[in-house]
Amino acid sequence: MVLWIACDAERELASIRSLCREHNRRIGLSEVAFSLPQHVSLKISFPVSDTQVEAVITRLEQIVQEAPPLLLKPKAIERQGEVLWLAFEPTAALVELHRELDEVMEREFGVLPHPYDLDFRFHSTLFLDADTDRLMRMERLLSNLTLPPPFTVNRFFIGCSPSGRAGEYTVCKRI
Repeated sequence: MVLWIACDAERELASIRSLCREHNRRIGLSEVAFSLPQHVSLKISFPVSDTQVEAVITRLEQIVQEAPPLLLKPKAIERQGEVLWLAFEPTAALVELHRELDEVMEREFGVLPHPYDLDFRFHSTLFLDADTDRLMRMERLLSNLTLPPPFTVNRFFIGCSPSGRAGEYTVCKRI
């Protein structure tokens, strides 16, 4: 099983998702990222054995329940290869929570940090698509977007996927 954990930003980013859908009617990018609620990733997806799934989910839930409310500060629309996302400032609280998630997963469950975890970028994925020309068109359309003001969240998602492929994840726990 492959798991992920993220801040629930569904309400706060609803207008951005709506605008993305509107623009995408003309551009035609894959909407696989829309298969999940809008969220701000806290740790890159990671595999765990089926025997560990429940224990890992319980431990992730404990960690985020103990975390203070997080201030999320939208920074910019960015494209990283085949991904277009809304980037967020790496505040001290976000960085600390990410570090704790990495350390606990490695120490207690043997989950090594993914290379992306080592230079983690807090983000909310808008589109995943191999068509870079279309992604660049969308990036240009969204470049003048007025970003939402900073917002505080204390709601989280834990997601799971048997395969780890985009579009096959579901939210298995809301916290």
